[in-house]
Amino acid sequence: MMGQIYDVVSMVPNSRFFKWKGVALYTVIYFLFSVISGIFYGLLLGEL
Repeated sequence: MMGQIYDVVSMVPNSRFFKWKGVALYTVIYFLFSVISGIFYGLLLGEL
């Protein structure tokens, strides 16, 4: 399930192997950690 998971084209094949709940949960977690790490990186460099 690695790759561009925000893309619907990538989510459809993954939903065949995993249930839609799992794909949606993975997408939400990946998005939240991306935002949190971006904020942390901005705070670390003092740009936020």
